[in-house]
Amino acid sequence: MIVLPMTYVLLLAACFASAALFAHALLALPLPLEPRLGIRGLKRAQARRSRLFASVEPALRALGAQLEPRLGDGARARIDRRLTLAGDWLGLLPGELVALSLSSALAVLVGGGAYVFLAERRATLVLVAALLFALLPASRLSSIAEERRRAVDHGLPPLIDVLVLGLSAGLDLPAALRQVVDKSPSPSHPLIEELGFLLHELSLGKTRSMALEQLAERLPTASLRALSHAIIQAEEHGNPLARVLSIHAEVSRRERSTRAEEAAAKAGVRMMLPLVMVFAAILILMAGPMFLSANASF
Repeated sequence: MIVLPMTYVLLLAACFASAALFAHALLALPLPLEPRLGIRGLKRAQARRSRLFASVEPALRALGAQLEPRLGDGARARIDRRLTLAGDWLGLLPGELVALSLSSALAVLVGGGAYVFLAERRATLVLVAALLFALLPASRLSSIAEERRRAVDHGLPPLIDVLVLGLSAGLDLPAALRQVVDKSPSPSHPLIEELGFLLHELSLGKTRSMALEQLAERLPTASLRALSHAIIQAEEHGNPLARVLSIHAEVSRRERSTRAEEAAAKAGVRMMLPLVMVFAAILILMAGPMFLSANASF
């Protein structure tokens, strides 16, 4: 017979009671409409192709609708900004992201409580795991945003070259962008996706400067902001756009080379500590047996 301390029994009871109350509250909540318009609605439709997300999405939507008014304007704006930088991950709203974090933590608490009860483990590990799972969605957002920035910095110079070829062949900027988006071998690339959204905004009647500024806000890299400003200024002053883009592509390549050199220099400094530790370990392995033999002989 398994006998657990009273602390573990109370923790297990609290976990299952919380899960029951959470499920009951979700069933009682009114289900709001899912976002269908804009980039976020498109991302939500793409995410619903996954059976796992489609099964949990109604619960996240219901809980997120209750949490979002309680976030406050500042917190809601910060979360919304992080979602935008991550490419509107899963089409989630700020309240739904918080609901995802809370649901992940609660699932770990319930599963970990059962594990504690059956395997007689410490409850501290369950609490730490619940905290980590609660922070996992925010960490995922940060990693996606960083991956998007790197992909944009790497893919922008060759994309500008293709735009220059299209403009030199007599196409205007939207037509050249359309050729880039339609003929791209990787339509899921962040830059290609955002250019497709840019063309969609232009087709809805948004001005070119407004669409470019929105693009620079969604992909806030220095190279893309400079490209947007260069296109806007070239159109305002009547400068040849192909020449401006050609110069900007060359500048982007130089900046990318400079960033690569800086990263290589920093990598050498960061490798010093691991190399010192490896050298110390080898020295201990070589000198240890000699020291033990000398100690035994004396």
